[in-house]
Amino acid sequence: MKFKTFISEASFSNPNLEKAVRLILKSLSSKVGFGFHPFGGKGNNFEKFKKSNGNKGIGMMYVLDDGRLVRFNWEDNKKSSTMTSIDIWNDMKMIEKPDFNLDIPADYNIVQSIDTIAGFIKRPVKREIAEMARPFGKKRMENAEKYGIDINLPTKEFNALVAKAETKERKLMGKKGVKEISSTSKAIDNAENTFAAKKSADPEVIFKDLDDLITMVGTNIQKSLLITGMAGIGKTYAVQQKITEILGPEGNKWIFMKGRSSPLGLYSTLFIHRDDLIVFDDMDSVFSNKDTINMLKAALDSYDERRISWISPMTVNVSKLDNQQKEDLYQKIEDKLSTDPTNAKIKYPNSFNFTGRIIFISNINESKIDKAIKSRSFVIDITLKSKDVFKRMESILKDIVPDADMDTKKEVLDFLKAEKGSAGQQVNMRTLINAVKCKQSGSSRWEHLAKHYA
Repeated sequence: MKFKTFISEASFSNPNLEKAVRLILKSLSSKVGFGFHPFGGKGNNFEKFKKSNGNKGIGMMYVLDDGRLVRFNWEDNKKSSTMTSIDIWNDMKMIEKPDFNLDIPADYNIVQSIDTIAGFIKRPVKREIAEMARPFGKKRMENAEKYGIDINLPTKEFNALVAKAETKERKLMGKKGVKEISSTSKAIDNAENTFAAKKSADPEVIFKDLDDLITMVGTNIQKSLLITGMAGIGKTYAVQQKITEILGPEGNKWIFMKGRSSPLGLYSTLFIHRDDLIVFDDMDSVFSNKDTINMLKAALDSYDERRISWISPMTVNVSKLDNQQKEDLYQKIEDKLSTDPTNAKIKYPNSFNFTGRIIFISNINESKIDKAIKSRSFVIDITLKSKDVFKRMESILKDIVPDADMDTKKEVLDFLKAEKGSAGQQVNMRTLINAVKCKQSGSSRWEHLAKHYA
């Protein structure tokens, strides 16, 4: 069946999906000038995904010769019988968020869209556009990026293509990608968890020390623990596993927080969980603001009474209330939060006693964290030498990327040892998994891709 006929008629159910993409890629390859290699190997490059905007579906992932990733998507919540969108990653290191997304309107078929899709995929990454744009100016750079037009074309030809794009009744417009959870990101998470859970892996001492320190905070012997060091070796998993073992599932006795916090957000969190254990994972914003640092210093103080204050029209003055009145006020606030947690009109007390504990997990260098917070905490830095990381990887090799045979995984690991380990470069589970998938893709340039982009 011809490409145009098939694309116009295909319903893209799962049995048709691979055939549909194969025909799309045949047309695209001739237009973009390079090949598409199945990321993870033929038949293993299907991904299920769920985006932070609620869109979910299935896609097929490919690695390009320049190290970028492209995924062709069919999304469940879009009423379309053809491909619904394309995601592009500039590299493999942040698989949880595509750099760009191109939506395909429901009334477009691929024949109508193929030139725009090719231009979108050929489009250089921003840093390359910025470099090329220096002789041409900002406006030309913006149009090149917006419409996927080669910025090096002669001015007359370039302007004609811009005019043509601008006069279309409807335009396929690329936009920034959004965070998502996908089969690949889950596989990386699972591998990192396995990496952390392997008790027999080297170096044993540092992870046994970490286990003991978490236990001391979990059992209320110590108020605070600061865990710093390299990413991708299982710090978060180790904390979650041990605290769950001590206090049970996350909920009444401990809470896990991840992301960013404003000063008022931190104050409300400390109040709501004033008797609990709070785990702050990668919330490095709390280390960069004077107000949040002062709150944390008060929360972790060595005094018997650790009082935290926020004097503001947004808080309630409790200085004249006795202990019972304060408890009654606290209960009213918590009752309101239980029924309307997003109510911005809820006022917190302007001071309260904090009796809880805190564990900080961060990938930033320990030297960049406020000395007062470090002085009030146990501090452990988990920065392993590359040879120790490779030993831990080797010990769990059979448990990761199950669709790859052991010979393939050993070949990739040996390659990473030789290329990155010998150079003293740090690697993690993400590096290993992406490199294995490059090898599985069948690209003759997998070593180059793994070395520079995994």
